[in-house]
Amino acid sequence: MAAMDDGWPAVPEDALETGGWELVDRTAETVFRLSPAEVVGRTLLYEDPELRERLGTSDVTRFFFATALSFRPSLPPGAAPLVEPTVRRQANTAFTDRLRDRGFEGISRRDRGEIDTASGARASLSTVGARCELDGRRLDVTGWLAVWRDDGFRLAGGAYPESGTDIESGDSETYREELLSLVKGVE
Repeated sequence: MAAMDDGWPAVPEDALETGGWELVDRTAETVFRLSPAEVVGRTLLYEDPELRERLGTSDVTRFFFATALSFRPSLPPGAAPLVEPTVRRQANTAFTDRLRDRGFEGISRRDRGEIDTASGARASLSTVGARCELDGRRLDVTGWLAVWRDDGFRLAGGAYPESGTDIESGDSETYREELLSLVKGVE
């Protein structure tokens, strides 16, 4: 696990490398505002080029991201628990919006739960279902989003094909296990 400088999330780099994930974007942007603070997200986005190649498409087929949130100005002591429900709500809205921006349709929330992270923090976990068309092929997709407060707020998640043309039996279970393992490894 390598920590990033300047407020970036730490990700399980060995697992990402072993899994063939490719870092495709590193962004720092204002993700939403909480009066009077702006919330800046520093996000690392990874994609699975092997699956994209196997499916013969240039579109995104499977992705993982990790985001560290910071507040400008900083939150006063004791305020983090008070803004946590708002952060979770905003994160879920932003995740759904990003899926739509990537061409996913029919997005519906499935489950809510919790997951333990590598740091020992408890994260809220949301699952969504969606569909996407890749070069005329329909894929059913599952997305996961974890939100937690540890040393600051962290978001991690991604999406993978659940079923559809060219998705082999057992792939979706492997994709799910790998994604949740990556999510748990974010600090």
